[in-house]
Amino acid sequence: INALDSCMQDDFVCGSDYENCLDPTGKYIVNGEIVVGSMPVAPTDAEISNYLRTKIGKLDNRGRPQGACAAVMQKCHNSVMKNDKYDTNNPLITEYLARTVPRIQVLRANAIRAYGVSCVANVAACINQNGYGTSQNAAIQACMAHIKTCRSLTDSNTGTNLSDIRTWLATVMGPTNTTPDSPDIGDETNMRERDIANCLSIPNARISTSGKLCVVWDADTNRTLTQKMINLAQQHGGQYYPGMPQSQSSYTGKQISGNAYAYIMRWAYLDALNECTQRDGTLTIPQGNAHIYCNIEFPVGKMTKTECDAMLTVWPGNGTFGGFNDSAVTVNGHVTKQSCRYTPAGFYYTGRDLPGTCLPGMTERNDNTGNCTCMPGYHYVTGFACEPDDGL
Repeated sequence: INALDSCMQDDFVCGSDYENCLDPTGKYIVNGEIVVGSMPVAPTDAEISNYLRTKIGKLDNRGRPQGACAAVMQKCHNSVMKNDKYDTNNPLITEYLARTVPRIQVLRANAIRAYGVSCVANVAACINQNGYGTSQNAAIQACMAHIKTCRSLTDSNTGTNLSDIRTWLATVMGPTNTTPDSPDIGDETNMRERDIANCLSIPNARISTSGKLCVVWDADTNRTLTQKMINLAQQHGGQYYPGMPQSQSSYTGKQISGNAYAYIMRWAYLDALNECTQRDGTLTIPQGNAHIYCNIEFPVGKMTKTECDAMLTVWPGNGTFGGFNDSAVTVNGHVTKQSCRYTPAGFYYTGRDLPGTCLPGMTERNDNTGNCTCMPGYHYVTGFACEPDDGL
């Protein structure tokens, strides 16, 4: 395994620290650097594994090496053959991939984090150099490559509408005066930019797919980071999120490689708090493995179930949380208040946020969420478990 690892880190294969193999597509990360103009998409563990297999190579029917590191297979002949044929899932390959794929996921996340910390400043420098103060649209067009990549890491909207981009620039960099003598945009770093930078400065951290959670992954399952995450959330003004899974996610159908934790970033929490307050609700984070929600109580008949349902957040592929309660408060057998409870938009995670593999009987969905669903020939049983249709 060590020999295979050394071979794979050769400059002509994956390079030192696998910098040439962080992105199986070759579109988003090249030589360990983010490709400006791209919108990085997290590969699945299976995609990384398949890509590494093509780099490793194999032994042909005569036992001859084919591929960059197949010579290692030849040296470990007894470990890689089965019934006198090369075993594509031999112990050497499977153990190597079990060690290396999580490592590449971490190295990839580190590369994205390093880019994310500085990309807003790079965008600010570019648009200022291209005269944003006098011609916003022309400056945006000139810097579209930088904007496209940076925005894909900090905003759920990645379109090219100029009005939307101006709104994003104002959000991440603060308001700006557009007169020729105005100070450069980005002189006043706003809360959202600081929160994103704070998150990405944490080892093994990334911004969630929704853009509102700071997700931290830990490979060591023998320790807990709960108190550390609580401290980090308090340090950065965020809110620890106990609803994040720590080893297995019944909402995504994945077995997590390690433990996952999250806190709600400050700007997102304050937005949700303001929205909930304006609706005369109370934003509540329950103890234990539960979800944050806004609870609105009101006199009977003030809100309909249809109006409540319109507030519910739909998690990608995972249904909704909350709902209408027609008897929230009862006094002497008479209903005095009803309620509507909903989870604020974006306070969810998907399979893309959690390194790991699909649970037994499951396969990854085709909706870019990274969530898993029952594979053909299987059906749902309790929770998110799947079992064969024939019951065997």
